[in-house]
Amino acid sequence: MIGTLSLFFALAAGPAAPLGGDWATPAGTLSLSQQGERVTGILMAPAAGCPRARGSETLRGELLEDSLSGDVQLCLSGCAAPPGGVPILLLLSPDGNRLAGALSLPTGCRAAGLSGAAFVAERLPEAPASSRPARAPATAPRRRLARELRPTEPDARRKAQAMASEGEELMREGRFERARERFLEAVRLDPSYGEGFDGVGVTFRARNDLPEALRWYKRALEADPRLGDAYYNIGCVYALEGEKALALRYLRTAVRNGYASLETLSRDPDLAPLQGEPEFRALERR
Repeated sequence: MIGTLSLFFALAAGPAAPLGGDWATPAGTLSLSQQGERVTGILMAPAAGCPRARGSETLRGELLEDSLSGDVQLCLSGCAAPPGGVPILLLLSPDGNRLAGALSLPTGCRAAGLSGAAFVAERLPEAPASSRPARAPATAPRRRLARELRPTEPDARRKAQAMASEGEELMREGRFERARERFLEAVRLDPSYGEGFDGVGVTFRARNDLPEALRWYKRALEADPRLGDAYYNIGCVYALEGEKALALRYLRTAVRNGYASLETLSRDPDLAPLQGEPEFRALERR
């Protein structure tokens, strides 16, 4: 069956690249166009196992600061079509050529072309129309994601985890700068270790350097779009900065994917600026 997924693209800090052009995504190869705040995606080549019609509108949304909300069409199995859509959140890489994040499928749902919640899309290089292949390589993001989530050497992840453990111990002692050194070493050992980037962000948050903390939390998601803590931490920073709409988008993703408990939301002082918001109260009642 074809399901509709509510889409939230969060664009990384820095100059935003236009989203126009062809993108290889788990939904197939999409041609994106952007006019003001409105973004649409037309299916140029369907993904394997999802026989949607070429030329159909597969993505539509509106840009809000550095976040785009809308709908994307995927082929679902194992469940009824989700009412009202399912949230997804993606980050645009600094070079503007990669979107990575996670979607939240209802229990029992499976999406063609995806083995879990991670969702990656890559911009395809421009080419003259006459030289474009009839079917673009829509599976490339999955292969690249699989490579990036593996350590670069057999024991790289083990070494990175050991270094991060030292960083966490230093954090508990209040030695934030020393802890940051350990986390930075962890990501040097294994650049796909999202927890290391997240740890760097936590050390800056401990010093109340919110912009720098946000930058590192987003780098954590670029490294590993499955990292739930980063979604929650980004939501907290946006709440503290008064960016309520953006904070709620990240927190929705964190809650719906089980990355954060509702009890945590209600007790976290970082989220106090959201307490009076109806959407935040709705999250607490989930």
